[in-house]
Amino acid sequence: RRAGRVGRWARRGLAAAVLAALCVGGVRGDNFRYGDIRWANCYREISTDPAVLARNGDFYDPKFPEVCADRTNRLRVGFTITATWAVGTNANSARSMLTYATEDIDAFKASPELPPYKKMCGSERGCRLRLSRNTDTPTHERRIGYRLGISDTSGVDFTRPSPTPQDAVISCPIKDGGPSLCPNSATDFDFRIDRLSEDETLVYARYSFEILFPDEGDYTVFFEGGCRPPPHLGGP
Repeated sequence: RRAGRVGRWARRGLAAAVLAALCVGGVRGDNFRYGDIRWANCYREISTDPAVLARNGDFYDPKFPEVCADRTNRLRVGFTITATWAVGTNANSARSMLTYATEDIDAFKASPELPPYKKMCGSERGCRLRLSRNTDTPTHERRIGYRLGISDTSGVDFTRPSPTPQDAVISCPIKDGGPSLCPNSATDFDFRIDRLSEDETLVYARYSFEILFPDEGDYTVFFEGGCRPPPHLGGP
């Protein structure tokens, strides 16, 4: 299943997509309810011309302030993944790779309210929701990244892997963010909890990051996890 929105970027197209795959013998994403990727340019040009200012990038996420802090490159773009998972006694959080869901959600619930009605868990970034990358099992690894090209209007996938895959898979909100920013980058994505549903059966969280693309062109940015062929079978 694929869902996303297509927009204009760097004179051409940029597709933001949420990709979900199902596994034979067990659905890894059976608690995943919703996902969306939004994006905006980072670049800003200093000018008094309204036409120039209208083209300036406006990406900003207070829970990920380092994203788009550098606004000098036209190829730098900021993204926010918004996702919803089922949680609680009737949800299998391990299958959704939310290994610490109970611990993280309990911390969110215990955190005092701060104006304007936000729970922060003692951090300016807010309460985390750790999503396992599952890097020990490449066929079931959770990935954020980009591919070259976009699908056509009928949904046929014409994307292809980046020639530099080490730069096309995201492990931290900014490249080379280091352990102070991404202490868990080898194992987890640190999403930030926005809220719980009233009955506390759904958790809403987000994760922002930036990509400095290698050149102008067409790209598809993805957030996916599920089954993929082993490397020797030519998986993505």
